[in-house]
Amino acid sequence: MSKAVYETWYYIPFLFELRTIIDWTFTSTALDVFQSIKLAQAQSDLYIAKCYNKPYMAKELGSEIKWYMKGLIGVTLTLFILLLIGGPILLFSTFNPVSNLNPVKAATLSVAIQITNGSYSTFKIPLFETR
Repeated sequence: MSKAVYETWYYIPFLFELRTIIDWTFTSTALDVFQSIKLAQAQSDLYIAKCYNKPYMAKELGSEIKWYMKGLIGVTLTLFILLLIGGPILLFSTFNPVSNLNPVKAATLSVAIQITNGSYSTFKIPLFETR
């Protein structure tokens, strides 16, 4: 419960910084205000990490993770990563069973040089054209 309350207070915009600056103003310290903010952020990050790690601290040191948990998490993450890599490749390839072929039936290519003299005259010199 205390982690949720602390994170809610921490992520309200400018409240953490305001408290840190007020603490710095009324505390005798050799740190400047920016060093004080960095120190308070480091302390905050350590507290949040401690709260996240409470379940790991309750676990017996050196105890193995069960095979079914490793299998479930490992297989799920592996399939997810393969889907992230292979999904776009399959989606945009010709192996996609939903995709329709869109062959090129006709094309035109023309190359020209256009010379504009301000806004008065324009000259267009065709160089190459094919169908």
